[in-house]
Amino acid sequence: MDVTLTGSFDWLGRRHDLIAGADWQWRKYNARMPVEYPYGSRPTPAYPDNPVPVDPGTLDVRAPWRPAIWGRNTWSRNLYRNWGAHASLRLRLTDTVSSILGGRLSSYHYGGYFNPGRNTAASGAYHKSPIFTPFAALNWDFSPRASAYVSYTDIFDVYNRYDARGKMVPPTRGANWELGLKTEWMDKRLVGSIALYQTDYKNQIRRDPSTPYPCPASPISHDYCYIADNRQRVRGIELELAGLVRPGLKIALGATLQHQRYVRNLDGNGNPRDAVTWNERIPLRTFRAWADWRLPVAGGAWRLGGGVRANSNYFVARSASGRVSAARVSQGGYAIWDAMLAWQPNPRWSVQLNISNLFDKHYFADLNLNQVSYGEPRSFMLTARMQF
Repeated sequence: MDVTLTGSFDWLGRRHDLIAGADWQWRKYNARMPVEYPYGSRPTPAYPDNPVPVDPGTLDVRAPWRPAIWGRNTWSRNLYRNWGAHASLRLRLTDTVSSILGGRLSSYHYGGYFNPGRNTAASGAYHKSPIFTPFAALNWDFSPRASAYVSYTDIFDVYNRYDARGKMVPPTRGANWELGLKTEWMDKRLVGSIALYQTDYKNQIRRDPSTPYPCPASPISHDYCYIADNRQRVRGIELELAGLVRPGLKIALGATLQHQRYVRNLDGNGNPRDAVTWNERIPLRTFRAWADWRLPVAGGAWRLGGGVRANSNYFVARSASGRVSAARVSQGGYAIWDAMLAWQPNPRWSVQLNISNLFDKHYFADLNLNQVSYGEPRSFMLTARMQF
C-alpha cells in the first residue's frame, strides 16, 4: 500500500510545493530448491564453486565444465514487513534559487525458518526501526538557459547476512553528494548536462576468510560468515547532450566515468590490506550515442537511425577460504550497435523496423561466480502504428 499527498501553498509572496506519503509492504513466501554439489562428490555441507575463468569466445560446453549431481532438497519460509513515511518540501527562496528538504522514516522487519532441524532463525531475525534518511538539494537558475544544483542524501541498506556468532551484520550506511550543471542552446533545441558525484559507504559486508563454509552459526543454509567493517568510496562524472542539431537530425550522447576504491580494507584479523579495488560487476566507463536522421527524400517520410552502447570490462572475483579456492570471472569491454528504419507516409500511421545488437555480438550481460548470463543476441522488431 502506498499513499501520497501533493499540494502547494503561498508563503512570503511565492508558491511552494509539499509532498508527503507513507507506504507499507508485507511479503511472505516459501522456497524449495535442490542443492547442487561438484561432480564426483557426495552431498556434504560444503559446496565449493567451480573456479574456472570463462571467456565467451572460447567457451566449451564439454570442458572444463563438469556435470553435477543433486543433493536433498532444502526449503525455507520467509517473512518481510516494512513500512515508511516520507516528506519533501520545495521552497522558492528567490526568483532564481529554490531548495528541497526532505527525508524518510523507515522500519525493517524480517523473520524466517531455514532447514528445520538444523538452523533456525526465529521471527524477528532482524528488526531495524526507526531509521531516518534525510536528503537536501539547492538549485540556482543563474541564467535563462543554465542552472546549477547540489544535492545530498543519506544511504541505509539492510543485508540479511550473519557473522561467525550468528549475529546479523550491521546495515550499510553512507552518504551521496552530487554537483551538476544543466544548459540549453539553439533556442532550447539542444540540452546538455554534467554531474559530479561521490558516494561513501561504511559497514560494507565481506566474506570472513577465517571461518569455515558453510558458516556454522548462520541461520541461512549454505552461506558464508560475513564481516561488516570496510569502507568504500565511489566518484564519477556523467555527461549528456541531446537535441536537434540541425533540421531533421537529432542526436543523443552520454558518457559515464567512475572510479572506486577502498577507504579502509581489513583482512579477517582486522589488519589493513593493500587491495584498493573490489569486484566490479558493473563497467566503470560507458558511452552511449544515437542519431536519428529524417532523410531528404519522399517528403521526409523516411527516417534512419543508428547508435552504439559501449562499456569497459567488468568482473567478479573471490579470494581463497578454507576448501574454497580463489576464482575470477570477467568480461572484456565491448560495443553493441543498433539500427532503425522508419516510414511515415502521413501523420496517421507509420511503420518502424528496429534491429538490436546489429552485428550479433556475443558477451556476458551479468556475471557471478557460479553462473553467467549471455547478453541479448541480434533481434528484430517490426512495429506498425495507426492513430484514429
